Amino acid sequence: MIQVGLLRRPTIAGANLVLAGGQATKIPVIVFGALYLQDVIGLSPLEAGLALLPAMVPVVLTSVWVGRLTDRHGSRLPTLIGDAVMALGLLSAASLVSRESYLASVPACVVWGCTLTFFITPPQTALLNAVPQQERGEISGVATPPRTLGGTLAIAVLGAVFIATARF
Repeated sequence: MIQVGLLRRPTIAGANLVLAGGQATKIPVIVFGALYLQDVIGLSPLEAGLALLPAMVPVVLTSVWVGRLTDRHGSRLPTLIGDAVMALGLLSAASLVSRESYLASVPACVVWGCTLTFFITPPQTALLNAVPQQERGEISGVATPPRTLGGTLAIAVLGAVFIATARF
């Protein structure tokens, strides 16, 4: 069903690693961010969900721009830009957790949210461009398990850390 040899190609392996890494940051931020907003800040579940919107809205606003950037410069440059900005956003958010202030974390959430498209569009484009047109359906399917695995492993590991420390 799947040509295993496809997974040995550097472009495909690298793109799948980026997709897994992107999910490994996105899912925990959403899950544990909602828990933080409820348990530490004191928001209701609905308020916590709405409070996460500043991190999600930039995806809609940056998707076309990141697609054009990827078409113009290839997948590598946008992915590297996304990595760097994502790291800054996560470090900023992490440094603000102890302040226990939602408003203080909003700018870091917006910065992080701007990077989400960088972890979807460029690697997906790299995958699709790495194979002939008739194999694009297959390669799209090959990209799903790494994304799922990245998010699942991150939730498992960070969930264990959360339980062990019982504090954000």
